[in-house]
Amino acid sequence: ALTAASSLENSTVKLLDNISTTTSCIIDSGKFTIDLNGKTWQSSDVLLYINGTSQIKICDSSENAGCLMTTSGDALIFLMDETKLEIESGNFSCTGNYIFNMSDSGMETSSELLISGGWFVGNSVASVAGRKATINGGEFDCAWGYPFEFLYGTLDLSNYKGASEMGFYVPDFIDASALELILPESAIIINCS
Repeated sequence: ALTAASSLENSTVKLLDNISTTTSCIIDSGKFTIDLNGKTWQSSDVLLYINGTSQIKICDSSENAGCLMTTSGDALIFLMDETKLEIESGNFSCTGNYIFNMSDSGMETSSELLISGGWFVGNSVASVAGRKATINGGEFDCAWGYPFEFLYGTLDLSNYKGASEMGFYVPDFIDASALELILPESAIIINCS
């Protein structure tokens, strides 16, 4: 279904049943929506690798919360190259490092992530190493105490109502002066160490 959607711009792939996979799905192109439809798609590996110039939206049209989840040690979804991923709604769970990994083996990509809703459970929501991550909504439950590891690019929290309580981590090896953090005017930075 994902292969067919890749060639049908603005199409929707709707989950009709729960899915369990042991290998990753790779999306190399296309502009389409994945509708969780109240179903669970789980994998013991990275669930999705989104490559190239793919533009993917994930939502849940059902009142029953659909879920993407993995038990992989890496990430639920990798965003590579010049991809764009928009999360509108749904539940996302990863027992590994990140729900979304925007880096290519620790290197910067030109990927973009937009989160406007959803519930995210894991050690950290995203390794922000792409062009831009914009957070406008969503609820975050992160074991590491911060939802975002900030490596490269721009992290925009300007329209997120919970930005005043949002934490992020910048590793020591990163030149923080090259990062762009956009906060609402009311935000207070408590700890910069």
